[in-house]
Amino acid sequence: MAYEGGGGSRFKAAAGIVMAVLVAGVVGAIVKGGTREAISYANSTPSAIDDKLQSFFDENPSQAAMYAAMKEKYPQKYDEFIAGLSTVVRNKGDVRQYGFDSMRKFTLSLKKDFGGAPSGDIQRVLDKHVELMEVMSRSSEFYCGQFAFEGLSSSAQLSPDVLKVISEASALQINAAAAGRASPVVREEPTAADWDALSQNMLNLGTTLEEMQHVNEGTVSALSQSRKCAVGKNLYEGIANLPTESAARVGAFLLIPDAAGGA
Repeated sequence: MAYEGGGGSRFKAAAGIVMAVLVAGVVGAIVKGGTREAISYANSTPSAIDDKLQSFFDENPSQAAMYAAMKEKYPQKYDEFIAGLSTVVRNKGDVRQYGFDSMRKFTLSLKKDFGGAPSGDIQRVLDKHVELMEVMSRSSEFYCGQFAFEGLSSSAQLSPDVLKVISEASALQINAAAAGRASPVVREEPTAADWDALSQNMLNLGTTLEEMQHVNEGTVSALSQSRKCAVGKNLYEGIANLPTESAARVGAFLLIPDAAGGA
């Protein structure tokens, strides 16, 4: 059944933030793994924190892609993050919450750069998100649905397989944003035809008209966990399956929410 179109930015709330959760988990693991013993609170210098992070990623290479991309492509932002983390550790603060908050801010700051990324780079990010949703659905339908429509919280407990794909997706997104910063593509917001094509793709993938209505109205919380996850998977696959330029417009618009009203 064809979808009857209408409404321009109805999918705007359907965007997840993953980098913040990954870094929150990483800094939390570092503290649990020995930061208190390895780095004295009185001498928690940025260089010592950076060394400890590097050691963690040497031991957990599956989570290293995002870290390496941020350090290479946005070194000033990375240095600011490390300096802040040093202060939090020295003051015996909540490093996990700091990691979440600071990386969420960093993610939001990439919106303009990512919006100007080459279409092929955005397509690669979308394809990786399709993979991420599949891995998440096998690990936890709850987090799968939460990621798609609300954004993950700092308390999310994610499997190693999910963390690996999150790191890869985040690295692709950072690299795409850096490319958009260097040579920005002039790109308009999605058109009504883009939204209608996405809606039709989702219906073709198994989303019902009633579920589409919930997505349009921002009431996906009314769906069961399994259906919220399924519709979320259809959302990302539906975007990835759009024609290249249409997928780039929708992906650039959705994958990083606005700072004022983000996920």
